[in-house]
Amino acid sequence: MPPNQDFAKIATNLTLGVEKGMEFHFEKVQELLRNCNCFDSPTAVQALLSGLLAAHVPLNKQSLNLVNGLLELEITEDQWPEFQPWIEDLKNQLGDLELAFQPLLANEDQSQSQRLESLVIWTEHFISGFGLGIGRRSLSANQQELLDDLMAISQLDSQESEDFSEEDYLVVCEHVRIAVLQLSLEKPQAPAQATTH
Repeated sequence: MPPNQDFAKIATNLTLGVEKGMEFHFEKVQELLRNCNCFDSPTAVQALLSGLLAAHVPLNKQSLNLVNGLLELEITEDQWPEFQPWIEDLKNQLGDLELAFQPLLANEDQSQSQRLESLVIWTEHFISGFGLGIGRRSLSANQQELLDDLMAISQLDSQESEDFSEEDYLVVCEHVRIAVLQLSLEKPQAPAQATTH
């Protein structure tokens, strides 16, 4: 977890990110998914897509079968124009130098336990998507460290929310957000070629 971060600055970053990136808010994404016969949580689906995009997997009409298979969706070619803007929005946010990206998480009206559980679910699905996207490509030391941090967060227990203050929760959310952006902005390396003697 990043040390000595200013709480007010973190809260401001999160607020600005929400204001900039809320075209596809939770309810809108939920409606979009239901139109594609997907009843999974927008939290999990956004995280998995974000992981694939952060691994620089091209998600477009040509990769429709991949998207449908991974997410258990039933998007038809006719529905793709409705789904594509969300993909493009995610891609743009993940490459935004002003760091507009925001995970779709349980809102502040939910209990602290539910909010922490939502963050854990998001982080787990991001790691899954990123791992699938990376495949055999190599990670830099920085990417591996970021991924290790996310894996540690994904193992938090919602019962631990009793030990989490609002400030603690926001700091962890911000750490996840920044780690995801850093992973997205650094391209994975091609797998090392075997040498022959």
